[in-house]
Amino acid sequence: MRAVFPELSKADSVKVDEFLTVLWQQGRNGLYHSSQTRGGVGLGQPGSGVARAFDAGRKQLVIDPHVLPKAPKSHLADYCQRLLDPLNVDLRQSFEEMFNKENGL
Repeated sequence: MRAVFPELSKADSVKVDEFLTVLWQQGRNGLYHSSQTRGGVGLGQPGSGVARAFDAGRKQLVIDPHVLPKAPKSHLADYCQRLLDPLNVDLRQSFEEMFNKENGL
């Protein structure tokens, strides 16, 4: 997430950690395991075209489902371009090692 949203590095690290915990446990796990978000995470429009808004005090997260996917899609496209570059030996080697490990090869 920090690579996809580099602006997180400029925010309070404690609040960022809380945000990432809520996003993972309540958002990702809820959507992945039960096809819905869990408490503290809602879909909506935080405003100003931002992808998400987080209230650390309440541990509440609002995600704009129309804006949020743009950042990961852009990040993935850039990653794929770098991965396809034959001169990017380190990235390609790391990818292959992880792929093989995850696939029992």
